[in-house]
Amino acid sequence: MEKINQSNATRANKGRKQVIFEPGDWVWTHEETDLFKFLSAMTMLTALIFLVSITSVLLLMLLIFLPLIFQIRGRILLRRGE
Repeated sequence: MEKINQSNATRANKGRKQVIFEPGDWVWTHEETDLFKFLSAMTMLTALIFLVSITSVLLLMLLIFLPLIFQIRGRILLRRGE
């Protein structure tokens, strides 16, 4: 079994250079992206887009209907004051 493991390791590491690291050495690492992190980021982005769209619709409705509300209140107050 050890002989098979050793031969597999030899084949897997073919062409690689053996390097010994010492304390204080700088290394460059490549990390694989985690699928769950990507999905959670996409979920958060989707929620953010939804909130922005809802907020923009509510703001648009406020800008449209707020002057109408003040006009109606102004007419009611004028009628009461007459």
